[in-house]
Amino acid sequence: NKYAHAQSGEGGRLRLFPGYLDRYLASSAPQAVADYAAIAARHGLSPSAFAIAFCASRSFVGSTIIGATTIEQLRDNLAGFGATWTEEMEEEVEAVFAKYPDPWRMQVRDGG
Repeated sequence: NKYAHAQSGEGGRLRLFPGYLDRYLASSAPQAVADYAAIAARHGLSPSAFAIAFCASRSFVGSTIIGATTIEQLRDNLAGFGATWTEEMEEEVEAVFAKYPDPWRMQVRDGG
């Protein structure tokens, strides 16, 4: 998961613009990402496949745009379309969303 290891590696999206990584790390986003990634892992999915499964489960989403640049990423993305979204997944996502409703803007947990 590219966001789970934001401080390592060069050329990642979080390093494209000055200050962007610092704002990310100062927000609640890393904790929210970790929570969502843990849910995905419990259900046997990568974070990106889990996110695609979430989008595919929304009746109001007409299409889901993927961003694969390698065959491995494409396979991972396509796995999300094949996943069945469950009530358990929904409840777990709702719990994380309740904890971090706007993680990029939350400088401390619970909106401090």
